[in-house]
Amino acid sequence: MALTLVSENLAEKKWGFEFGIEGSLNGVKAAEFIGGCSTRTLERLVDAGQIRSAKTGRRVVYCKRSLREYMKAREV
Repeated sequence: MALTLVSENLAEKKWGFEFGIEGSLNGVKAAEFIGGCSTRTLERLVDAGQIRSAKTGRRVVYCKRSLREYMKAREV
């Protein structure tokens, strides 16, 4: 249990905010939120460390704030 708390705190320090602070979205809704990308693209963004995700049972949810931050970084 303590190990989980340490890893969560390290992730929050890296990102600067708590996971799901503005809500979370499932794969389809997150893909629509970004602008019509595929769920595989979302997985690649997570692997690259550009957005945050969490697994709840069999479901993967994406942090809405990390999606906003990603989109803001992509603006020209």
